[in-house]
Amino acid sequence: MPRPLLALVLLLCPLTASAMQIEEMSLLSPLTGERFTAAGVPMEQPISNTVSDMGADDDGCRHTSGLCEYDFYTISDPFSLFTAMSVEWDKKTGRFSSDLPDDLKEWVRREFNGDLAAARDRAFKQAQAIARQQGQVPPDRSTFVMPQQTLSIDQRYVLARRCYERRGALPSVLAKISLSGAWAVRCRMNVPIADPRLDRGFSEVNELVAKQVKDGETFVMSKWLAVYRDIFDKEGLTNEGYFVAGAAYFGLTLREGDLAESRRTLKAMDDRFQRIDQKDQGQFLRLLQKERRLSLDRYLDLEGYAGTAFLRAIEGEEFTRARLPQYVLAAAECLRRCGQHGRALAWYACLARMTETQPRLREDIRAQGRAPGVEAPFHVHLGWIADGRIASLKEDLSRSKDDPNAAALASALAAGADAIEGPDRRLLTAILFEGLGTAAYNSPVWRPRADGDQQDCQRMLTLIGQSVLDFNFRLGTWPQTLGETWEKEVLRDRNRVNRFHCPVSGQPFLYRPLGIELEKLSPRAVVVATPVAVKTAAGPRYGAFIAGNSVVWSEQPLKPGDEAPR
Repeated sequence: MPRPLLALVLLLCPLTASAMQIEEMSLLSPLTGERFTAAGVPMEQPISNTVSDMGADDDGCRHTSGLCEYDFYTISDPFSLFTAMSVEWDKKTGRFSSDLPDDLKEWVRREFNGDLAAARDRAFKQAQAIARQQGQVPPDRSTFVMPQQTLSIDQRYVLARRCYERRGALPSVLAKISLSGAWAVRCRMNVPIADPRLDRGFSEVNELVAKQVKDGETFVMSKWLAVYRDIFDKEGLTNEGYFVAGAAYFGLTLREGDLAESRRTLKAMDDRFQRIDQKDQGQFLRLLQKERRLSLDRYLDLEGYAGTAFLRAIEGEEFTRARLPQYVLAAAECLRRCGQHGRALAWYACLARMTETQPRLREDIRAQGRAPGVEAPFHVHLGWIADGRIASLKEDLSRSKDDPNAAALASALAAGADAIEGPDRRLLTAILFEGLGTAAYNSPVWRPRADGDQQDCQRMLTLIGQSVLDFNFRLGTWPQTLGETWEKEVLRDRNRVNRFHCPVSGQPFLYRPLGIELEKLSPRAVVVATPVAVKTAAGPRYGAFIAGNSVVWSEQPLKPGDEAPR
């Protein structure tokens, strides 16, 4: 029996083979060495019509009529529940990217032991039941390996998040993992439930949906959100039809990010299904409804964590200025989708005012009654999204007087959409007026590390020096400052190198453009040097990275461009 959204897809989208790169991999547990199988995909998928043939949300979540890519980003070791992104396993050897430290292994065993035992037992009983139903030999517990689908998709992402936290991942990494988990749940809530007990409801809703489909049209979110809202609010639907319409509409409200409407939909369904007299039907629908309520809670946990982590990453200057606008939008979207409208409005207003989003150009486009075309710069599209959200939040305030967030929203609006108000004022001010995201920005809270040793200094000299050489090799010129290697994304994480400060003295490393072609540079030419002597086993020494791709130590001061003594 065709499902309502699936029937819509069949009518609106020509189905072709999925463009996702999914493959079954034979992997090894990084804790026990035992083998298991799992399907995985690269984190970065090639964008194509088939990957998002049901449209994409403003925060980047892609919806498809085929397999959901986000279901395959994480892999959980069935022998320990250690979880990581699929790209960390070598698909040829099956080995994990690196050996796990003993303390991490012990932490995994201690933290996940109870959950692992419960999951294994549940999976084994399910496998036994399936074998009995199909007349097959039941599995042997001693050789049984728990399949990936034993864990719900949100569980796998939470496990991944906890493991990466323990492994010391940056807030930006944790934010992206948690947001991918939220997207996975959001996509799941837009997939119809395949159960014959709902066939009557699907037929009923499909008949109403078919009347709204026009030949040759593509999926437009605003249209189908309104269509399913009208069907859901329609009187006379059977209980099954009411669930089918409500579940579809609930999924679309999650896509739209209308938390109040998502909760209204669930409450309306709860109220109706509590009154069903038929025991079997009522119990079945209430069970399905319970799963949706739990899914909303899980979704908000993932989305909320992502928003908080994005704010921490922005404050920690983990994004260059060129990338910052997309993460400002990500933070705003997370806040809005979790119902924090006042804070979200401030972040949308910040994005709309950032010079990178070209506010004047957007005003000119709007004055002409047009929207940015596909040829418009990416950042202009981000600013256009922010403009739309600011307008819709103003409208939300006028029709949601009982919303607990209305006071915060009213305060922000009263100050004006361009005003900087609320708990994130200092950070927003830094973005708009102080150049946060550029190497020249001076954070009032960051302090250079100054408690390292010679080994720490040598490691940073190597990372920075190699980045300078790589910069010249790629771009054909020397960076004017060390910070330019970060701004041009040759060196991806300047926090890792103490923002180009010596970890012993806390003073900036010495550097100047060498002014000579790389091919003509002496292997002994100093590229980066310490500002003062560093304590070593042989006494105070000056360190330098030289063009021959090594670090040298000298009793005499070394300066960029000098020839290092042998």
